Amino acid sequence: MDFNARLDLTTALRERDALRRRYEEVSDIDTYVEMQAADRHCTALTRYMMWSEEAPIGAEPRPTPEEVEVLL
Repeated sequence: MDFNARLDLTTALRERDALRRRYEEVSDIDTYVEMQAADRHCTALTRYMMWSEEAPIGAEPRPTPEEVEVLL
C-alpha cells in the first residue's frame, strides 16, 4: 500500500472538486482546461493505486503488450 500515493490522490481530488466548483461559478475556458487536467491527474493516480495494490512488492510499472501495440 502506497500511503504517499493515497495522500496525493486525496489532494488531487480536492483540487479537482475545487476547480469544478469554480468552473460552475465563472464558466471560463482557463478553468475548464485546469479542471480537465486535474481530472486526468486523478485518473492517473487512481490507476496507479489500483496497480500498486495488485503488483508484487518491488515490481515496476510496465505497459501491457496491448498498450504498446497501439503506439506502434
